Amino acid sequence: VIQLTVEDTVDTSTNPDTAQYRRIFGVNKWGVAIRQVLLTSPSTPNANNIWCWSKLVNSKLRTAEERMPSAHKNEVTSNSQLQQFLDPYGVPLTIILAQFRV
Repeated sequence: VIQLTVEDTVDTSTNPDTAQYRRIFGVNKWGVAIRQVLLTSPSTPNANNIWCWSKLVNSKLRTAEERMPSAHKNEVTSNSQLQQFLDPYGVPLTIILAQFRV
């Protein structure tokens, strides 16, 4: 993963400064999203509100394996494990932030 895109969705009618949920996409050097995270309660991440998807791509940039949230359920339960999931090799990342109001 070389780039993270963070997408916050807020509810302007209740609390416009707090994200209702957050999606994070981890993109490789070919622009393929190989990591995806959904936090249904971004302020207090835990095993019950972190949903992770991952992909392995082959040399032709085709999906070789796709892992659903159930495959990561007990692996990603905290902020530190989430960071490790999104950046397993410690590569410097570019982060793009986006906010959507509903």
